[in-house]
Amino acid sequence: MTHPEAAVKWPRKKALKARAIIEKMALCSCGSNAHWECVKELLEEAADHKDKCFYRDNWFEFGAKVLDSWGLLEHGGAIGYAWLTDDGRLLLEFLQDFGLNDHCMDTGEGHPMWAVEFSWGEKAEEGDTYWEWEQGL
Repeated sequence: MTHPEAAVKWPRKKALKARAIIEKMALCSCGSNAHWECVKELLEEAADHKDKCFYRDNWFEFGAKVLDSWGLLEHGGAIGYAWLTDDGRLLLEFLQDFGLNDHCMDTGEGHPMWAVEFSWGEKAEEGDTYWEWEQGL
C-alpha cells in the first residue's frame, strides 16, 4: 500500500516514533535508494524468522548485526535467527505503508520524500497525521 491516496494516515505519536528510529539509523540520502531496499528486505526476513536464516550469506549476517545494533532486531544465542523488536515492526510497517519510491520529488524515482527530508517541526500539531503534515495541509 504505497500509493499516496491509499496510504495509511499515521497518528503523530506513531509517526514521530518512526522518525526517531530513522534518524537513529543515520543513513544519508545520497546515491541510490538501495540501502532502504536492503533494510526493508532484512526486516521482512526477520518478520518471518521461523522460516528464514541470516546465515545464508555473509551480507545477510552482517545486515542482521547492523539492524541489531540499531535496536531493530533481537536474538537469543544466534544472530542468524533474529526476530523483530517493537521498533523493527514499526519501521517495517512504515516502509510498507509509505513505500520506498512513492512520495518522491519530481520524477517519482530515487529516494522517498520522507528519506530526503523527514521532518516534523514546531508547526506540527497534536492531531496531525504523517501524510497530512507532509503535504502541508
